Amino acid sequence: MDANAANNYIMVASKDEAANIAAIILKYVPITVAQNMMTEVQTKVGNHSDNESLRDTIKLLKYYMNME
Repeated sequence: MDANAANNYIMVASKDEAANIAAIILKYVPITVAQNMMTEVQTKVGNHSDNESLRDTIKLLKYYMNME
C-alpha cells in the first residue's frame, strides 16, 4: 500500500475490537513489553495526532492492557 492509499483509512476501533486487539497482542508478547509499546505509540504517535479516533483507540488499547 502506498502512502496515498493509507489516507483513505481512518482508525476507529470499538471497545470490543480494542479488547480483541489487546488480547491478541498479549497472547504473543509479555504484558510489560506490550505496555511499553503502547506508551511509545501514545508518545510518538497519539500525542501528535489530530485524529481523535486514533487517540481514543490508543487509550482503549492501554485500558485493556491495564494501563489506565
